[in-house]
Amino acid sequence: MSVMERHAIFPLNIFLLPGEVTHLHIFEPRYKQLLTDVEEEGIPFGIYYQGTENKLNLGTMVELIQVINKYSGGEMDISVRATRIFKLEWFFDKLNEKLYPGGEVEWNPVEDRAISNEVLNEYKDLISLKHPDEIMEFPNMIFELGPLLNLQSKEKLALVQMSDISQDKLLLSHIRLQTAILKQDQNGQFNYNLN
Repeated sequence: MSVMERHAIFPLNIFLLPGEVTHLHIFEPRYKQLLTDVEEEGIPFGIYYQGTENKLNLGTMVELIQVINKYSGGEMDISVRATRIFKLEWFFDKLNEKLYPGGEVEWNPVEDRAISNEVLNEYKDLISLKHPDEIMEFPNMIFELGPLLNLQSKEKLALVQMSDISQDKLLLSHIRLQTAILKQDQNGQFNYNLN
């Protein structure tokens, strides 16, 4: 039986994959209090995806990277990095005596896996079209690839809840679409230059 931990929770309509970085604008008093605690105590907090398609109640724990701007009214712009996926088992409107919500989370309810050869080879082909002269490092794991393909939150959430075969199909469809658009753009540019 897994042990649950209690953490601050920030419900939003975004879903992040581990390693992904995003920017947030903090303006509500309860979340300004949360960020004060994050800065002073170095605590992580969970971003829980509150969309109806979140059947497994998944979210991602994040850590503060930087406070980008602080405004006179106490609002702030921050950047955070996602660290690990959790399942929200219990949600509380207030965590202990704080203004902000919290919850009990279970860790790693979904598992990452190595990218299949088919997906990796097609991704490498896409990158060689985008950046033909650059030597690139390629991701090893499925969850690393989602942000690189600019998947939307709903697609990233679907990705972590899918079977391996469905994950590959989703990623291949994005890679192939981006490859087709890129080839069309390059062909159009070439034709334009010939005229």
